[in-house]
Amino acid sequence: MKVKVGEKVIEIDGDVLTLDAAFVGSNAPEIAAALRSEGMTAERERILGIEKNALPGHEKIVADAKADGKSTGADVAVRIVEAERSLRAAKASDIEKDAVKPVPAAVPPVTESGDKTKQDKKAAAIKAYKEANPNASDRDALLGASAANPELFRD
Repeated sequence: MKVKVGEKVIEIDGDVLTLDAAFVGSNAPEIAAALRSEGMTAERERILGIEKNALPGHEKIVADAKADGKSTGADVAVRIVEAERSLRAAKASDIEKDAVKPVPAAVPPVTESGDKTKQDKKAAAIKAYKEANPNASDRDALLGASAANPELFRD
């Protein structure tokens, strides 16, 4: 059997041709050299792409990507962005847990004016509290107004 390798024609004994790196290296060294050069260039570009997307604190992601032989710079960028999102979400959660709860605004006591009934004064105190604390529930408004105006809510 005859096989053409590059510009060279090789006579092979038997019916089976094993085409491997050793065969190409010994029978077509120029092709083997070109393949090695292409491989080295592709690997160098892959490593440079990974390093281009590296960020401090994510050295393990970068090292793992270099070692696996298949990850690209884009793969590393995606992994780093996912890791950053996770870190930021955890930090935001920690900050929320440690935050001081806001203190409701004080409501000035309702002053005596005209001929308002006690019920009208209570309503005015609750309304003033809700205006000062727009997110307060009705229950919180009642409690806040009664704390600021205890004389109105004693029955």
